Amino acid sequence: MFIVILLLLAFAAWFVPFRLQSLLGFGSLYAWIGTIIIIALLALFPLLMRSAGDGESALIGVIYNIAAIFFMFFTYVFFAFLIEFILHPFLKQIIGWKIASVAILIPFFVTLYGFINAQNFSVTNIEIPLKNLKSPVTFMHISDIHLGTQRGEKYLQKIISLINEVKPDFVVYNGDLVDSNIALDENLFELFKNVKSKQIFTIGNHEYYIDTQKVLELLRKNNIEILRNESVEINGVQFIGLEYMNADLETADSHRVNDLTVKDELPKMEISNSLPTILAHHTPQGAKYVAENGIDVMISGHTHGGQVFPANIIAKFRFPFVKGIHKIGDTTLIISQGAGTFGPMLRIGTNNEIQIIRLIPS
Repeated sequence: MFIVILLLLAFAAWFVPFRLQSLLGFGSLYAWIGTIIIIALLALFPLLMRSAGDGESALIGVIYNIAAIFFMFFTYVFFAFLIEFILHPFLKQIIGWKIASVAILIPFFVTLYGFINAQNFSVTNIEIPLKNLKSPVTFMHISDIHLGTQRGEKYLQKIISLINEVKPDFVVYNGDLVDSNIALDENLFELFKNVKSKQIFTIGNHEYYIDTQKVLELLRKNNIEILRNESVEINGVQFIGLEYMNADLETADSHRVNDLTVKDELPKMEISNSLPTILAHHTPQGAKYVAENGIDVMISGHTHGGQVFPANIIAKFRFPFVKGIHKIGDTTLIISQGAGTFGPMLRIGTNNEIQIIRLIPS
């Protein structure tokens, strides 16, 4: 699969400049120079991604974000010229520079829309009836904020203001709260002390890619309870938090960070028969094992809903569930699109999402 993607990117880097040459009539030397520049920029992107996570340079973060947005813009330009090439027999009467302009301007405005859309978040209200629940419980499910090179104090402050406005019984940060060491700042994490509701955190895959112990230390110092394959009773509900793990040993997972599996770990836990049960796991992988263990509600993130087109379509083939509410036996699975972004700071075909979940007695 990786080789196929590399070949496709190489083809795109060649195709776009030479399609422009065909439409605009400039020399092939310029087309080859354009191809080499595009290949260099595309090769730089994964290197910048790693540096942005590991390092503490704000400048690297800015360059990485620009490169990631360029990557998606170029992808859309490639699609546009591919469509133009297929339809070319019907477009012969149109002057070449006009076709080229449209094939570049449409991707530009699509990318611009995605960038603007990624600056805010939507709020989804969900109501779930539960047996054995004595009184209503409201909590907020916030996954994938991705504090780091893209999200900082201003964005976190907006989320905290919403939490204090809603006044939930508790709030769950369901993994990928942080994705870069640059965000491991005491002043930034002290903002969580302003939250007036109980706070719970579960570990996502991105917390493993950076200084994990520093993340957990900053969370504990700022009134956030960390659940690592543990449970607490809160507001008449048993709440279980799993750290990031594979569904089982057979299921492929490119984000594997440990040897734990939902299949093996969940049976080791004491699951209440008298209280409603909610389980938070950053990824929806392993949902079938959660259902087999009689959990009432599972909440997850991780998928970002695909985040951008066409990834939002591809994600449906990678994950059995990508976003929204699903039923697996007697278990209700709720998947958030995530409150932030990773890679390109764009939202096209999806939205940043925060969920307000109201549990009511059935």
